[in-house]
Amino acid sequence: GGQVGLLADRDYGGHGRLTACAGRRLRLPPGPLALARRSGAPLLVAALFRRSCQDALLVLAPGARSEHGLVRQLARLICAAPAQWTAFHPVFEDQP
Repeated sequence: GGQVGLLADRDYGGHGRLTACAGRRLRLPPGPLALARRSGAPLLVAALFRRSCQDALLVLAPGARSEHGLVRQLARLICAAPAQWTAFHPVFEDQP
């Protein structure tokens, strides 16, 4: 009955399936969904939105049980505050 936090919005290993997210092409890592499927646990999608230098809001989206559900939740959270989704390297396949 515990919980595990995993980074699920970037495929650092390059082994994820290419999928569409917010109208762009993105690779998601296979691990988080595979672990959720094997364990039967929902994949909770979370975002931490900065409201000020000293305050943040943690948002938990409903559990995702499929790649489509994960992508839908990620896109919703990214589009809610795109400037707060920080990436230090290209994330989308069509970026240089």
